[in-house]
Amino acid sequence: MPNSTKSFTVKKAKPDDWQLRLFFSVDLIGSTDFKASRMYKSDDQHPDTVLWHSPFKKFYSDFPRELQCEASELEKKSKITLTSKDNGVVQPAPWKYLGDEILLSAIVNDSRAVPLYVVAFKNALRKYSDKLKKSSQMECKGTMWTAGFPVSNRRVSPGGRNKPVDFIGPHMDCGFRLAKFSTERLLMISLDVVWMVSEHLDKGRHSIFNDDWQKENDVRIYFHGMEVLKGIMAGRSYPVFGVDTVLSNEIPSKHPNDQLLRYLDRKPCDLAQVCNFCYGFTKANELYLFKPFIDSDPGKLFCDPPSAEFVDKWRRIKELEEMEKHASLKQPPTNDVKKLDPEITKTTAELVPSNRGKSGDRSTKKKGTKRRRPIR
Repeated sequence: MPNSTKSFTVKKAKPDDWQLRLFFSVDLIGSTDFKASRMYKSDDQHPDTVLWHSPFKKFYSDFPRELQCEASELEKKSKITLTSKDNGVVQPAPWKYLGDEILLSAIVNDSRAVPLYVVAFKNALRKYSDKLKKSSQMECKGTMWTAGFPVSNRRVSPGGRNKPVDFIGPHMDCGFRLAKFSTERLLMISLDVVWMVSEHLDKGRHSIFNDDWQKENDVRIYFHGMEVLKGIMAGRSYPVFGVDTVLSNEIPSKHPNDQLLRYLDRKPCDLAQVCNFCYGFTKANELYLFKPFIDSDPGKLFCDPPSAEFVDKWRRIKELEEMEKHASLKQPPTNDVKKLDPEITKTTAELVPSNRGKSGDRSTKKKGTKRRRPIR
């Protein structure tokens, strides 16, 4: 007798099911020289070589606070949420420490928050670098990128449930590859960050940021060039953009050995042209890239899913996650057809193992055992 068809219910999306995260990487420049010079010799200013690690301990705790303070100030002025809590932790929050590098992340629920985060990050980098120079001769450099979950990238807990979460996927790899181009003057930003910043700051296109705001915060985007990033887009060149962390009225005198001059001497990118470039480049490479997506984006510019295929993949992922959950609990998926959403109901006769025996009998009663009659 053939197996009966079983149906499988996928719960409707929670707010965090479709999630765009913004990632920040801040690294120390000159840390190797600093550690070597302080570890093996002392001088009048640093007599105790044992305390060489002190600036690093302060960096781990002080820089995240610096970034959160900058974000908080912009939040008050713009009325756009930047420092909401994720699992009780104020964002942007550190999620990993890699030697002299801090990785932070924030959930983005409004595309208008992205240019604000860029300003907050470049301000924090500049101010903290100024402090470091005075005490240790070190500086900071940074990189920003986004990654969408759970279709293109995934959240995983290597240690199991209730353990620290890690983020993996091609967009994460792309962000790490971009970090090698960042400098003390240039904050590197991924193509999707460039797209959202230019869309909102371009005066001729959907701008909510007035001239006074733009003059005060001075976001200048420069095109670094086309670069092949190892493992990204199957060897195709990727456009590399950066934001100058120094304000126009604070640019230091030019130095003949300054490697940044080859593109910082040029004029900043025209934002309308950048918008058109981002759209065209993404369209031409849609196998690897798609327009950033924020469910119910208040900014109204990035609220549409990239494609029907994207939606189908999301539904399939939710099905598999639900199946894994039931399998781990040793419970069969729900079979209540009345409660099923017809749009996301799938037939899983081949995916879900049948509980029937060869004879079609579901009973697991052992032979030779008798049922006890109830005592009356």
